[in-house]
Amino acid sequence: MGIFKLSSALFPSAAIDCADASAPANIEHYSAFGSVNGLRSLVQETYLTTDTEAFGHDINFGVGYGWTVGSNDWNLKAILNLPFQASS
Repeated sequence: MGIFKLSSALFPSAAIDCADASAPANIEHYSAFGSVNGLRSLVQETYLTTDTEAFGHDINFGVGYGWTVGSNDWNLKAILNLPFQASS
């Protein structure tokens, strides 16, 4: 027996983007069901997000709520997209 243990887990997510630029709101949902051998709803979090651009970078802000005992109650999230340029 080795010291490493292989396991599989299920972490589905979904996002609904608004196509109308005058209402740039999105809904995102993140889930964690744990090990494939014992699936259960560990984390269910839903976010209202918006995408913007500042200083040439894409920024995603959101506020979310957790629906299960294993989730965070209220959350704030921010994602900063920093593009890497391929060297020639």
